[in-house]
Amino acid sequence: MKKFYISVDMEGITGTVSWQEYERDFFRFRKIITEEVNALLRGIENGLNSKDYEVLICDAHGSGLNILFEELPENVLLVRGGIGDLGMMAGIDNTFSAAFFLGYHSEVGEEKSLMDHTYASLTIYEIKINGKKVNEAMINAAIAGYFNVPLVFVSGDDKLIKNVEENFPRGIETVITKYGISRFSAITKTLKRTLKEIEEKASSAVKKIKEIEVYKIKEPIYLEISLNETIQADIISFLPNVKRISGRIITAEMKDIIETQKLIRLIALLGRAAKEFFR
Repeated sequence: MKKFYISVDMEGITGTVSWQEYERDFFRFRKIITEEVNALLRGIENGLNSKDYEVLICDAHGSGLNILFEELPENVLLVRGGIGDLGMMAGIDNTFSAAFFLGYHSEVGEEKSLMDHTYASLTIYEIKINGKKVNEAMINAAIAGYFNVPLVFVSGDDKLIKNVEENFPRGIETVITKYGISRFSAITKTLKRTLKEIEEKASSAVKKIKEIEVYKIKEPIYLEISLNETIQADIISFLPNVKRISGRIITAEMKDIIETQKLIRLIALLGRAAKEFFR
């Protein structure tokens, strides 16, 4: 039986242009993200022409309490809740045939990119791996690659999809949900159109899994993180494997992408705590 892994973020879903929307009308966007997930699942089933498959979905945005699990089909398992092993990729291992990223966004500092950030906007300004600026999709795809699982589908804003086309293996199916005008403004597709495209591209993706190369990052890894504030670097530089090279920049040498992602998440949490404690 084939198994598929789906990591679901929220900034890249259809129509959303600000975090204020989530706060004002959170249930509405929970409904939208769930509809996009179900469109992806329909596409997988259509592509396989079979119901003989399993899916693990990771609710990877914020607190992990976004997807309406009662509206998912029976052959699905869902990772919900806060801090867990591997974060946005919780539960992935080498038993999965392919990975899908739904509702992703581009990295911090990208011009005309919606709600741009990389993991933690309160702590992290920029992340570089082996000297190259990276985003969440690149790190998470490398985690899938660590387990030899190919990334075959990505949906999100136009700047993210451009990044996918420039940096990832060829053949990955993509869906642009909206076109950024500024950080909090976009030209968005309608939900009906996006759902149709997600279903079609997911169907195509499962038919070409063997054609798509696994995405990997060269190891060992040299990690460089630019923090938002010097107080965050003051605290984070206490970590034994971290070196501070300037007021807001810390570095570390890591053995693989798994350990790298864990350190990034720890830095995000420590930086937020430092900001809250010393404000």
